[in-house]
Amino acid sequence: MNRDREEHLFIKNNSYGFNEYFLKNVLNPNVEIIIKEKWRKLRLKTTVWKIFEEWQYLHFLSQGFEKQIFLKLELFEVIL
Repeated sequence: MNRDREEHLFIKNNSYGFNEYFLKNVLNPNVEIIIKEKWRKLRLKTTVWKIFEEWQYLHFLSQGFEKQIFLKLELFEVIL
């Protein structure tokens, strides 16, 4: 999953957003999320159930955005 830090990182709480529908409908409950930033890679190995324990919804005005779950960067490990 490629993310542009300047465009996708929610700075107020230092987190990345992920599509809620996608996460609720994955076939394998064990997931590995890898985020490729310009200068590093981040990885989170976990289960879908754990994601829904650690997530945070942020409420924005209805602007056509899909519902997202935000995961703080502190949950990820730097792998490169």
